[in-house]
Amino acid sequence: MPREEGAPAPGAEGGARDGAADGAPGAARDRTDGGADGGAKTQAPDEAHSAKRERPQDAKPRGARDEAPDGAAGGAAGGAENPAPDGARGGTPERPQDAERRGAHAGAPDGAAGAAANGAESRAPDEARSGTPERSQEAERRGARDGAADGAPGGARQRALAEMPRAARQGAQAARRGAQTAQQSAQAAQQGAQAAHLPAPLSEAALALRPVLVAGPTASGKSALALALAERLNGCVINADAIQVYGGWRVLSARPSADDEARAPHLLYGHVPMQDAHSTGRWLAEAARAIEDCARRGQTPIVVGGTGLYFAALTQGLAPIPPTPPEIRARVEALFARGGAAALREALAARDPDTLARIDARNPMRLMRALEALETTGLGLSALQARTPPPPLPPERARLVRLMPEREALYARIEARFDAMLAEGALDEAAAAAALDPPASAQAMNAIGARELIAHLHGRMTLDEARARAVQATRNYAKRQLTWLRNRMRAWPAAPDARTALALVQKS
Repeated sequence: MPREEGAPAPGAEGGARDGAADGAPGAARDRTDGGADGGAKTQAPDEAHSAKRERPQDAKPRGARDEAPDGAAGGAAGGAENPAPDGARGGTPERPQDAERRGAHAGAPDGAAGAAANGAESRAPDEARSGTPERSQEAERRGARDGAADGAPGGARQRALAEMPRAARQGAQAARRGAQTAQQSAQAAQQGAQAAHLPAPLSEAALALRPVLVAGPTASGKSALALALAERLNGCVINADAIQVYGGWRVLSARPSADDEARAPHLLYGHVPMQDAHSTGRWLAEAARAIEDCARRGQTPIVVGGTGLYFAALTQGLAPIPPTPPEIRARVEALFARGGAAALREALAARDPDTLARIDARNPMRLMRALEALETTGLGLSALQARTPPPPLPPERARLVRLMPEREALYARIEARFDAMLAEGALDEAAAAAALDPPASAQAMNAIGARELIAHLHGRMTLDEARARAVQATRNYAKRQLTWLRNRMRAWPAAPDARTALALVQKS
């Protein structure tokens, strides 16, 4: 009995995805906006200083101030606001003593890191703007700065590059656009590499067998239906349940029994260690291989489970999200450990509200994965969905059926089944899982009843309390599954029970 698996489906609750918010909410913005911030501060102030008509003597100094050095963000800032040489200001001839002092400073050492930065923040004195000769100390300081620019003797290059404020602004804007284009190209390359690992559409040989897809809520009889289909259609059963992949939960996840597995091939059950993470992307790749393997043996693939995200990925495609770097995952897990699901929702609401509105905001795994994807790619899941490749199995090439039992009858089955699980060793499975000391965010611990039974084993609640809570949690999960099946899989033929579903598939 899995809890909902944490990956929004493409075109469904936030997009199908692999496998969410760190403590640095600005990290994604730093990657995307840094160039823009710098460029916005480099515009020349000249036009903003006055709304008055320009006097002839001011035309030359304003035009001479502002061409930024090519290809250098810092130079663009310096060129945009650097003051022009004395002789270019105000139309007043430069005094010999000023020229001598400025010339003496023209040979300032090359490569002074602070020179361009200082120039980027400098402003021409008021006297210079009005056409009055500068005070000698101002000219002296400015002359020293001019001489330090880009190794040009006497500041000649700095003066030559200080011609036009509009050119400086345009250069800074072009630099920002170039940086953004480079970042987008890098992201596209990264996502393209990830997409190369996603399964291609199934072979014609596999599609010709018209694989059967069986979806339904927990305790609805899906496994028994899949086995009956396998025996009638010479098929193999492929798991599409996010918890039944784990080796430690045969009883608590209601996996097919060993006797059932002996009656027909069963694939993708219990093959993942309890400590490992598992994702929609990994399942999709494994399921595509399993379908092809069945087809090569001439057997009809029968994919069965209750994880709607898996079926969405198989029939609608999976967004190519790269794997989450360990450091990002660690930050997101730390956020969850500190503040729980509420902290994840708050972080996602601030940075990707569109995704938050589309995923199950009560599911910590989905919240964590959404934030991880945002941190890893700089893009929200909605944006990544637009890059989803074609699905491995188009729905029109498959036989589809969904079990939709009456809710009260389903709830009664849930309660009876949990009692049977306790009798069959669910407490022993919970004890073995607790001995592994998994983190609270471990995906294997999403098995419904696991946390409740472990709490009982640790003395935090009675067995009756653990049973009651686990049964209620299972009912809540089944209700969410039924809602998903009605809203997201409405095109699939529906059956109230396994017998009706069997007849629908055999007729299709």
